[in-house]
Amino acid sequence: GKITEDQLDHQRRYITERLETLRARLDDYRDRETLDVEKRGIMENLVKWAGEFGEGLDNLPDQKRRELLQLLLDGVTIDRENNVNLTLAIPTEEFVSIETPISASPRICQSYTQSSQPPSERPLFYCLPG
Repeated sequence: GKITEDQLDHQRRYITERLETLRARLDDYRDRETLDVEKRGIMENLVKWAGEFGEGLDNLPDQKRRELLQLLLDGVTIDRENNVNLTLAIPTEEFVSIETPISASPRICQSYTQSSQPPSERPLFYCLPG
């Protein structure tokens, strides 16, 4: 059969509306993909920087390392499962735990308040292999 002009217009409107909806969705997906790529790049740079920072921190003299950590950290706690929780002095509203610790061996940690060293020579905490 044949279709009328009204039926054809109705089909054209439907197809046009559907096409516009799909194009808008495609644009949204492309925008999300661009943001994801940017976020991934930022995270990769952050992980690279953290590794370099850690290496630099390892090479600092004890006093400089202590001063830097005291500036960056607001607090350090160790729970019963030997998980170290760091409270940064810098607001981190969007940060969450990045990954689980690499070492599976338990560690014995004690707070600096239990140390017999003078306060100016105490590290923030000691961790010894369990």
